Amino acid sequence: MVKARPRRLASLLCLAILALLAPPGHAADEPTPNQRATVPTPDQRAAVRQLIDEAARSDWGWERLRELCDTIGHRLAGSPAMKRAVDWSEKSMRDAGLVRVHREPATVPYWIRGPESARIVSPVDRSLAMLALGPSVPTPPGGLTASVVVVDSYEELDRLGRPGVEGRIVLFDREWTTYPAAAEIRSRGPAKAAALGAVAALVRSATPKSLDTPHTGWLSCPAGTPLIPAAAVSPEASSQIRRLVEAGHEVRVHLEMDHQVLGTTESHNVMGEVTGRELPEEIVLLGAHLDSWDVGQGAQDDGVGCLIMLEAARLIRNLPIPPRRTIRVVFFTDEEISLGGADSYLERHRDELPRHVAGFESDAGNEVANGFFVDIQGVAGTTDSTRTKADAQRLTHGVLAALAGFDWALEPLRANNFLPGDSGIDLSPAVALGMLGFGVNHPTEKYFDIHHSAADTFDKLDRLDMSRNVAIVATLVYLIADSPERLLPWPGPDGSGPGTR
Repeated sequence: MVKARPRRLASLLCLAILALLAPPGHAADEPTPNQRATVPTPDQRAAVRQLIDEAARSDWGWERLRELCDTIGHRLAGSPAMKRAVDWSEKSMRDAGLVRVHREPATVPYWIRGPESARIVSPVDRSLAMLALGPSVPTPPGGLTASVVVVDSYEELDRLGRPGVEGRIVLFDREWTTYPAAAEIRSRGPAKAAALGAVAALVRSATPKSLDTPHTGWLSCPAGTPLIPAAAVSPEASSQIRRLVEAGHEVRVHLEMDHQVLGTTESHNVMGEVTGRELPEEIVLLGAHLDSWDVGQGAQDDGVGCLIMLEAARLIRNLPIPPRRTIRVVFFTDEEISLGGADSYLERHRDELPRHVAGFESDAGNEVANGFFVDIQGVAGTTDSTRTKADAQRLTHGVLAALAGFDWALEPLRANNFLPGDSGIDLSPAVALGMLGFGVNHPTEKYFDIHHSAADTFDKLDRLDMSRNVAIVATLVYLIADSPERLLPWPGPDGSGPGTR
């Protein structure tokens, strides 16, 4: 790996600390009308300065991440490795000085990948780089061999109809444009092919770059849909099959997948807290998902997110004056397949959601964040509130204006960019009911090159990038946890509600 700019990143952290040394009366501190409520106190300036300094100095989170990746490795929810990761997480949270550390059960799918292979048998003989999508059903004993039809959209699949699909393997060869587009056809395409009588489905891996490396992912299996074997193949393999078909050849592929779909089992979310000094009942949630796909080491997705959040909380815990509110770190299980961890958290903590001041999620790797996505949803029609979409848009504008009051701390880190957007999938159930969500806005220039693949390993990460991400997250989390007022009231019939002041 080419290491990322160590001197420049170290210098940026030093410059951020120097910028915070300006005395409170400095002209640059003169607040705008939207910033007056968040003029920093001397204690807040000192706290942010310490957080940034310690993030630059400490290797604690980096070494814990190395340990997670190298001694536990990939950890699919429900697997023995995930159970070891839960034990490791509890110990790590206690070592970080968090209190009320415990695990909470969640029901998750249990799927075991077995031996698998794919091969073109006609008109050439070539092994194909592939990974089954989870939780795919297996092929019959001895595998299956069938002709391949190639499509790049649902519309093309529908034009073929049952006469062109039945008894065949459907290959979805959609070239990369965006991850949401690729992930949608990866997760739902096989079921659509099965409904037309396909015996199996192959999907071009969701990645912009490849060295003949397949990328796995989640497979949607709607109730009542026939279940067929489904796998991702590398972009190189997918392209070759398309070229052969377009040249007029009948392409036949032999597919063998010996997987076990074992229903559901129990896994766990893991959580711990830093207790607030004045409003301990109010919570700022820091979330990331502990589970990963069963290839690679789950380093970027999402081991580093877990350690960014835990290290941020550890540094805040070490401040001489704790923030006003409690900080709760949650390592979610089962983000990759069914969101069992997120749903379990909502079920167990629904009554205290009005006391969740904000939630943060990091689930996009380790490229240095340039700010945060701000997620406020309209939830009219739920049993929890009457906030409308128009209310959400108005409140988003107000929150974005209030966040400008933290520029003094985030601008030196080049992380004061706030945009409306999704905060993260593990936060989504709580955000849908009214919680203010923040998604760490990591650029993803390189993230999807290794996402969900065997290449998602510790050596792809950079320690100084992680240090800066910890500084960015710790700074905003601390400031929101220590703010005299909430940025967003909990929704209610009159625009306020339980937990607001």
